[in-house]
Amino acid sequence: MEPAPTNPTFDHETYLSPLTWRYGGDAMRRVWSEAGKRRLLRRFWVALAQAQQESGLVTAAQVADLRAHQDEIDIATAEAIEREIRHDLMAEIKTFAGQCTVGGAIIHLGATSMDVLDNVDALRLRQAM
Repeated sequence: MEPAPTNPTFDHETYLSPLTWRYGGDAMRRVWSEAGKRRLLRRFWVALAQAQQESGLVTAAQVADLRAHQDEIDIATAEAIEREIRHDLMAEIKTFAGQCTVGGAIIHLGATSMDVLDNVDALRLRQAM
């Protein structure tokens, strides 16, 4: 296990908990960070759209648009939207959709919040192992 930093800095790239500064390493903090979670949310939505495209429900252009913007994490915008609507996942959907002029309308199509969050948590657990 890598030693904990003596003067850690914490931002949206790090996961914060009582374990953060005592036991967690940089790699584990990235897995559980807010930015890391949002990256996986977007990858889930791209994978969902890809499956829907293969079934003829959405277009290849829509999927390509989502894929092209999936790494443009904008936590500040999502937080501003969340303060207004009081729903963290919907705020991320709106943020991502605002970046995707062609595919934005299909983000989260047919999914429930728990479909997305449970899968993202499973992916995070797998990354953490």
